[in-house]
Amino acid sequence: MTVAEVVRKMVEYSKGDLHDINHFMKVYAYAKTIAEGENLSPEQQKLVEVTAVVHDIACPLCRVKYGNANGKHQEEESAALIEEFFVDSDLPKEFVDRVSYIVSHHHTITGIDGIDYQIMIEADYLV
Repeated sequence: MTVAEVVRKMVEYSKGDLHDINHFMKVYAYAKTIAEGENLSPEQQKLVEVTAVVHDIACPLCRVKYGNANGKHQEEESAALIEEFFVDSDLPKEFVDRVSYIVSHHHTITGIDGIDYQIMIEADYLV
């Protein structure tokens, strides 16, 4: 699954919510740019970009379930949604697991354990 395919799928998943689409595309643009400046490997670059696109996957569910998209609720709900989103993809399990970990912690700024996680935090905060 390419980054472009993830973007297309996430746009569909967002059901036309322009606020959500605009947000994840801005985060994606910042994350991509920051990662390119860090000279990451192609695999790390792709991981950062894919993570940025899906980082707020839980927002629609949280708005319905909790009445808001609070970051802690997003973190709690993200793992199952990420697993479902990528179930039929050709992405390696380790790749999807790392995306899931970062998405499930992207409102937690302690315990950052890698450049991929750091870039995601920075890109989301910039937006």
